[in-house]
Amino acid sequence: MTDPAATPPRGISLAPGTTLRWCAVAAWAAVIFAMSSLHGSQVPGRFGNEAHVVEYVVLGSLVVFALLASLDVGRAAWLAVAMCWVYALSDEWHQAFVPGRVPDPMDWTLDAIGVGIGVALTLLVLDRLTREPSRSDA
Repeated sequence: MTDPAATPPRGISLAPGTTLRWCAVAAWAAVIFAMSSLHGSQVPGRFGNEAHVVEYVVLGSLVVFALLASLDVGRAAWLAVAMCWVYALSDEWHQAFVPGRVPDPMDWTLDAIGVGIGVALTLLVLDRLTREPSRSDA
């Protein structure tokens, strides 16, 4: 007999790699938080608009990939976008408390664009990788 406490509730997926996927999300979110914690003069190099987009392309990709372990594509995509947009808002708010940094609505806009690109690219790549070859491809 199995222990009821050891079995997941209905609807909860324990697909292989789920924990690893969420660990990757948490690690990347920590990288973003660490970069946002740097004093304005300590930010390495000339990070500009591209850095915001790239940071959130990666985050959007990781989040949608993690969500796909337990949700259908449509729900995973929308939830990934919403989660990342909220994280981007919290990141901008966090910068209000960092010396030499200020929250900027344009930065959030760039983050949001990055999320959209990341989610879309991930879904496109996964679709291509999982698509069955057609008869004309064989």
